[in-house]
Amino acid sequence: MKTFYSILYCPIRPVVDEKLSIALLVRTDQAVFFRYSHDKLKVIKDLLPAPAYNLLKSSLRSIDDYFTAKSTIASQSPLLFGNSEVHTEKFLQPDYFNYLNDYTNNLLHFSKPKTLDLQVTEKVFDSLYFKLIFDADLIIEKKRLLVDKVYSKVNPRIKSRVNLNVELTSGQISHLVIPTPVWFIGKNDREVTGEVIDFNKPTHNLENDVRDYLYVLQSLRDSKRNQAYGKHFLVGNEPAKGNDVNHSIWTDVRKLSYLSFISPKETDVITNYVHEHNVSPFFLEEETGE
Repeated sequence: MKTFYSILYCPIRPVVDEKLSIALLVRTDQAVFFRYSHDKLKVIKDLLPAPAYNLLKSSLRSIDDYFTAKSTIASQSPLLFGNSEVHTEKFLQPDYFNYLNDYTNNLLHFSKPKTLDLQVTEKVFDSLYFKLIFDADLIIEKKRLLVDKVYSKVNPRIKSRVNLNVELTSGQISHLVIPTPVWFIGKNDREVTGEVIDFNKPTHNLENDVRDYLYVLQSLRDSKRNQAYGKHFLVGNEPAKGNDVNHSIWTDVRKLSYLSFISPKETDVITNYVHEHNVSPFFLEEETGE
């Protein structure tokens, strides 16, 4: 089979055929690559009714989980499986994409597969993903693959033990007045959370991301009688030293005693902690209302 790719779109205004590219699937003779944009998913949240957004998010996660379950390389990259099984997977045949459109209630459109006359490696996939999915007018930083790469490496390893990419409400944390998203949250003898923040993004966006995460941690602390913090991870990259404001925020955040600040190359610390400390989900998924 020839190598092909398909772009996944979310219709924004179907009447005028306005849509937003949100994911990329590349199929080679020996492997499959898949990744969707968590940043664009956040953008779409403000453009769709809540039920439609929740279904869209669930559909993307289900597709991602489908590939991850068949991974033979520990899901450390968007290359999701690379053995003879790909030749028999009906899901990966070009003529099956019409079914996928129906399955997602037209919230996801799969473009007609287009052939590629080149050898696709992870680096090539990253370039295609940036070119086809990361729209500079919608994504706050052109080269921002940090969140997606951390998610693709860590999520498959911890998803059975935490709640992933959820919007927390007062239903889960009594002192959380404003619904706030978080990368993951779990518990053992204390709360365990994690967030990924790109410190190179525009300052006002960076400030909002940091503020949101610290707000979640403070709300968790206020909800406990002993006023103690749990175990909280923050994955972040050092911003350019010429960006004085962002670098100052990065420096100050790393000084917070209740945060375990780690670089994107150290995410095994999160995986090891979650498993070694027998972390379990913070709440049942039904409680999210999704």
